[in-house]
Amino acid sequence: MISILNLLLLIVFIYLIKSNYKKYIKFTNNDLKGPFPLPIIGNLHNLGEKPHITCEQLVKKYGKIYRLYFGDCYTVVVSDIDIIKELFLNNHESLKERPLTPSFKHCSDDEHGILLSSKRWDRNREMLQKVMKKINIKELYKMIYDQVEDMVLSFKSFENSGEALPVRLVATRFTLSTMFKYIFNEKVSYNEDINTGVVSMFAEWLEFVFDMVGVGHVGDYIEILKPFYSLYLKQFEHYVPIGRDFVYQRYIKHVKKLESLNEESNCLLDLLIREYNTDDSEDARDIVANCLDMLVAGTDTPSKTLEWTILNLVNHQDIQENVYQEIKRVVGDRDKVKLGDRPSTPYFNSVCKEVIRIHSIVPFGVPRIINKDLMLKGFYIPKGSQVVINYRALNHDKKYFQNPEDFDPQRFIDGDSAAYLPFSLGKRNCIGRELASSIIYLFLSNLLLNYKISSIDNKPLEINENFGINIKPNSFKIVLNKR
Repeated sequence: MISILNLLLLIVFIYLIKSNYKKYIKFTNNDLKGPFPLPIIGNLHNLGEKPHITCEQLVKKYGKIYRLYFGDCYTVVVSDIDIIKELFLNNHESLKERPLTPSFKHCSDDEHGILLSSKRWDRNREMLQKVMKKINIKELYKMIYDQVEDMVLSFKSFENSGEALPVRLVATRFTLSTMFKYIFNEKVSYNEDINTGVVSMFAEWLEFVFDMVGVGHVGDYIEILKPFYSLYLKQFEHYVPIGRDFVYQRYIKHVKKLESLNEESNCLLDLLIREYNTDDSEDARDIVANCLDMLVAGTDTPSKTLEWTILNLVNHQDIQENVYQEIKRVVGDRDKVKLGDRPSTPYFNSVCKEVIRIHSIVPFGVPRIINKDLMLKGFYIPKGSQVVINYRALNHDKKYFQNPEDFDPQRFIDGDSAAYLPFSLGKRNCIGRELASSIIYLFLSNLLLNYKISSIDNKPLEINENFGINIKPNSFKIVLNKR
């Protein structure tokens, strides 16, 4: 017993020496500056409940590239547009890897899919891009139009009853049902109870996954705690595979359908099955992971964008009215807005961009790991560093955005700023950016064409940015008044 205790104490002692030495040693004369790290936890205590706000404030003291210690993890925080371009465009091969924290490992399927890094990533990304280009544009637009029509019809019950509309549930249902149709050619009924069924189940699962990987946990970053945190995560083993199993069941069903009927492919899953064209079990896992990645990314970020846009339009009734007047001038007597109308609605397009800018809905993107030592603009970045892009600081930089704290859609009327990167850049940029922007445009434009929206008490809604992979507001409801 004593020998085991002595061994544990020795392990802790060695860890403390190694951890503290790494934090306090100077690599070169070109080291990045940053706040003083504490033993073991590094700078985790500096981040607070809203790390995106904290990291924006740290720019004022340490500049547009600085270092933090997330526990034992040396982290480089960047908000300089030139350095971001240098990293993502000229050093892509050095930044292909994602950090494999216990949380990420627990929620991912090893090296499969496109969100994490692996030797299979290039092929998976190439396959996904190829099949997305094969989807007929007219069929894609019709699919989104059908979802919009179902959505508008579903609003009538709220309009007739006077019941307030729960925005988060409605936005999630719309984006999720659209992605279901796109990926599986499967319709989610708008008659389904909003608090039960597939939408409620998947929304709850999404919330769990994003809370696990998006907030940051001490056990992900302190080396000596990682084995214990991994053991702790095992209690959720029954919950994590829900999404993967959900997609895998549809994969098996579609494989059998294609084999027996040999019918023409009409959804992302069918096209991926035909493109991979193999019985290899690893490829099957890639297909399932790719579909799940698309389902997760295509549901949560667009739905949070819808929430924030609706909240800002409720709080700025004058801007909402200007958007409505612009849309009405364009559509005339038509009862719906089409994607072809988008070039003719520059003010509304600017509103959507301003929402993404001011709230920086994806504040840091997904971190990356440097796989070699880099000298960048005179700064030394050691191999193994975690790199995060501080999109919030970039979006609130006075050099690019005058009065950045003001909600002002006019700033985008004459074009986008060079610092506006809503879908990132480089080879790992957002693969579904066109689909996402189309979903957002059609939902909001048709909502505003049909209804004036307001808060329940006609008072401004609270703006509280809750931190995660995606920044979300507090849940809220709105009242619909028919135009």
